[in-house]
Amino acid sequence: MNLARPQFTPPGGTWFYQEPKTGRQFSTRTSLDDVWRQVVRFLEANKEPIPENLLALIEDYMCRRLPKGTCDGQDDRPVHETIPLFFEVSHAMDLFFRTNKSKVSYCGSNDAIKRMRICLCCPRHFMGICTSCDGLRATARNYVGQRTTSLDSQAGACSIYRLPLVAIVHVNNLTRNAFCPGECWVSP
Repeated sequence: MNLARPQFTPPGGTWFYQEPKTGRQFSTRTSLDDVWRQVVRFLEANKEPIPENLLALIEDYMCRRLPKGTCDGQDDRPVHETIPLFFEVSHAMDLFFRTNKSKVSYCGSNDAIKRMRICLCCPRHFMGICTSCDGLRATARNYVGQRTTSLDSQAGACSIYRLPLVAIVHVNNLTRNAFCPGECWVSP
């Protein structure tokens, strides 16, 4: 798949790519060409070959995560494989915490930090949503009693649960989703 309008900023405001061999993530708010340059510099510095179709690989990687309709090509992805949008995350957070208000229990700060470290490395962690500039982080903290971790500034949203990491890592009683990666901390 390829971006329908590569000259326009994609949903989430970020062009992004994860290099498959190393897992290194790249992102920029500047342009598609800028993320391409970041990847090229990284590959050159590590004496790795630069694929001739690198730009197409970057677009395909993004398209497999961006919301449907953003790209050209056949799109048969399930929702957990797409990036969560701001209002979707905001709604999911409100729904989760209001519906489970009396049932939510919280873990200790050491467990929350361990969970956050796992989430930050997860392929389902999405950084393209700003959790601080749009108030999501503050709202999430209100729901979890102002609990924080030292890693909150690096946290985006979970594309499976559609919740900000700054909230989800503190919650004990999440039900494991069938789409959670094997390394996910959420208990089965």
